[in-house]
Parts: sequence; C-alpha cells; structure tokens
Amino acid sequence: MEEKDIDPKTIRTYESDIANAIQHHQTSQADMVVAAEEKKHEQEQQSNVLVVHADTEPKDKIKWVKNTIMILLSLILLGGGAYIAYYFYITSPLTVKQPSTPAPAPSIVVSSIITPDLQKILDITGQTSAQISAQTEKLSLQNTLQDGGIFEIVLAKQASSTQNGKTTSVLSRITGPQFISTLGLNPPQGLTSSLTNQLMFGFYSSTTGVNGTTTTPFVILTNNFFQNAFAGMLSWEPTMASDFSGLFGVQPTQWSSGSFHDKLIKNKNVREFIDINGNIAFLYSFIDNNTLVIAQNEAALNEIITRFESNAYMR
Repeated sequence: MEEKDIDPKTIRTYESDIANAIQHHQTSQADMVVAAEEKKHEQEQQSNVLVVHADTEPKDKIKWVKNTIMILLSLILLGGGAYIAYYFYITSPLTVKQPSTPAPAPSIVVSSIITPDLQKILDITGQTSAQISAQTEKLSLQNTLQDGGIFEIVLAKQASSTQNGKTTSVLSRITGPQFISTLGLNPPQGLTSSLTNQLMFGFYSSTTGVNGTTTTPFVILTNNFFQNAFAGMLSWEPTMASDFSGLFGVQPTQWSSGSFHDKLIKNKNVREFIDINGNIAFLYSFIDNNTLVIAQNEAALNEIITRFESNAYMR
C-alpha cells in the first residue's frame, strides 16, 4: 500500500486543540482586557469633561453678572452726570432762557418824569380843550387803579415827517409849551418862555372819596430857568383858577372866589388854592428847581413827590 504525504498542519491532535483553545482563550481575554481598558479610559475622559464644564459654568455666570452690574453702574453715572450738567446749564445766569409763552406787551410805552402804573396814548389832533378834557376824564374812569395809582395819558398829535423825499404822518407827543397853548391856558410870558419840552399829564386814583374811587388830574411841567418860572407862577395866580377849571372839570364860577395859601408838604413849598368853602381846589409846587407839579389834592402831590424822589435815587 502506497503511503501518501500528509501535511503536518492538517494533523490535529488533542494536545494541539487544547493548545489552540488556550491560545485563543488568552487572546480573547487580552482583547477583553484591552477593550475594558479603552472603555474605562473613555469614561474617565467623559467624566473629566463633565467636571470641567461643571467648574467653568459658575465662573462664567459670575463674570456675566459682574459685567452686567458694571454696565448698569456706568449708565447710572452717565445719566446722573448729564442731569447735573443740564441742571447747572438751565440755572446758570449766563443762560438765555426763552419764554414758553409770548411776553405780554408792556403797559409803559414811552418814558415819563415819574413811573406810572398805567399809560395810554391819546391822539388829540384837531380837538378843542373841552373835547380833550372830556376824553381824558372818560379814559380815567375806564382805567381806574387802586388807591394811590398813577395813570398817565400821553397827549399826542399827528405831525408830518419827511424822509428820503417821502412825507408821512407821525403821531408825536406834545411838548410843555404845546400843552399850554392846546388847552387854552394863559400863563405869563416869563413862565412859558422858560418851559422845556418834557411834560407829563395824568390822573391820581384815590379811594378816600365819598363816592368810592375817584380820579383827579395832575400835570408836571419842566423848566430851565427857575427864577422866571417861579415869578411867572406867582403872576399867574389871579387867573389860574379860571384857566384850570376846565381841565379839572369844574365850572369857573366854583373857583371864582378863593385865595392861595402857603403850606409845606414833604419839605416842599406848596401854594394851595382854597375855595370859598375852605376846601383845597388845587395846588402847585416846585418839587425841585426844574420840575413844577400842578395837582388837585395833597395826596396826589405826596405820591408824585415820592415817585419822583425814587426815580432820582435810582438814577
């Protein structure tokens, strides 16, 4: 019988099988150990990641809160600084403040010898002395002030003015000499020649009358030659009551009998005209060498002197 060659690798014995099994088993165990080690290593890495996130999150949150607080504090400081700057700006005396509403028109439109409480302009162009007296009295009743108030009526006339070859009509305040002639008064020449342009005419308001509030007229004239003006007033006394009766709203016969008497009011020499019944009809006084006041009662003269001295002190 012919023997065949047998590959030694194909011959299996019990011992070889056992060896192979053991070798295979050891390999499997090694693989398992390696796999277990890898898995353990992976778990440790994941655990480390979680620990890192756990430690980082609170720190990030604290940092965010701090940043937020700093931003809020910065905004508060900026707002406070802006408010303080604005406050000092609006309260500064150098700041020009614009009125929220239009300012009311001033009641005083032209300068006066004394400061009035109210002032009106009256156009007397072409009017007679009687018409002027009636209009001024009507105005005084329409604009009654409180006790001691001064209401000035600026008497004015239309006058022609030429500029650049064009003639226009302008309302101009009358002068002292014009007042004398317009009202038909007849003072001595020595007085009229010494009068200057400055003039004030108005009414004094009083609540001491039996009929409630009353208004009495006054006139303030200025001069540049006291001796002539004073001598002229003394010369005028015999006819002054008749001349002023129309302006003061009384009949000439009411003052036909009476006389002048000296008096001292607020250290000013005063000449008072006392009527037949012993009442003061009117009075006049040079409150300084250049200023003559003609009024209807002592209260009016007192108030005029007070305001005149106040204006002089302010100047």
